[in-house]
Amino acid sequence: MRVVACLSCYALLHCSRSRSAALAFVQRPLEPAAGARAWKHAHYASADPSDCRVKVIYDESHTRHAARSDHSECPARATVAADLLQGVAGIGMVAPAAASGDADALDKVMRALHRVHKDWYIEDIAAMSRRGGGNVDFDTYVTKDTYDVCVRATSAWLDAVDSAVTHGTPAFALTRPPGHHATPMAAMGFCFFNFAGAAAMYALDELGLERVALLDFDVHFGNGVAAVARQDARLRYCSLHEAGSFPFTGTEELAGGPHKNLRQLEVQPQYFGGGKGTWAESYEKRFKEEALPWLVEFDPQLLIVSAGYDALEADPLATLTMQPENYREIAQLLRGAFGNKVVFGLEGGYAVEETACAIHMTLQPFLEP
Repeated sequence: MRVVACLSCYALLHCSRSRSAALAFVQRPLEPAAGARAWKHAHYASADPSDCRVKVIYDESHTRHAARSDHSECPARATVAADLLQGVAGIGMVAPAAASGDADALDKVMRALHRVHKDWYIEDIAAMSRRGGGNVDFDTYVTKDTYDVCVRATSAWLDAVDSAVTHGTPAFALTRPPGHHATPMAAMGFCFFNFAGAAAMYALDELGLERVALLDFDVHFGNGVAAVARQDARLRYCSLHEAGSFPFTGTEELAGGPHKNLRQLEVQPQYFGGGKGTWAESYEKRFKEEALPWLVEFDPQLLIVSAGYDALEADPLATLTMQPENYREIAQLLRGAFGNKVVFGLEGGYAVEETACAIHMTLQPFLEP
């Protein structure tokens, strides 16, 4: 597999967006891993978007993307959250359209992926899965089903956009692996395909929107999403992340881009003193005074949120001290600013129970009248 080791490659693909040969690889059933609950697509399909306040798109076949038992990026990140959300009034859980093998849904996914990734790169991920998997790097693993899982995850993000734009129903794509580090030509940081970037370009190019904003509150800078946004003035991207963290390209000095549509806001970790990684101090100030006004100024027709929860104090991969309830306040502000034209998608978050709670907190403001 060819992998470009650049952490900040900003090249974009300009292709014919033709049907990819890799598509044939996903036109087959994919069941949950052994031991997982037997989730049925019919169960999800029974949730009509008009009957719920928030739509959650979830497909438990993601459990097929799993490596060693001690890996941080594990199936429990999504399954525990799904268990919690399933019984919440006002939430409708549905399967992504591509999960049934629908040809139109799969074609839509491939068009979306080809907008943000090189065609040879997409084929390489598919080929690596067909060969049984392996490792892109020490942390980023591939299984025989990784490609298929990522195609279905892309479908979930696109369905979430359709829900918000067409029905006015906010949506959460409860998917894994994460995607915001994936560049046009490289997998890294547990990520293979750039779901947020693909969803944003889909909203622009296929749904006809003119302005889409992207907010990334994962503790790590979403270099892959930034790579997409910096090339298109119809996008505005803001990341709020821990200073000095992976992928080490999120410094404020590197923000801007040719269209001046990137903002990279660093939050100092707690070990620098003063508890600056807490919501009440640095994070809240930067979000309320810098991130939110800058996105509102853009007057977007849709907000796509890369919702990573690894800024939680309980998370093992970072040192910020956010609490689950802080995400409720963030979501309350987002609903006040953007209404129901908001899409969330899971990125990081490796403290399983706390992440599930934080996701629930994120959705609470959108469940209110």
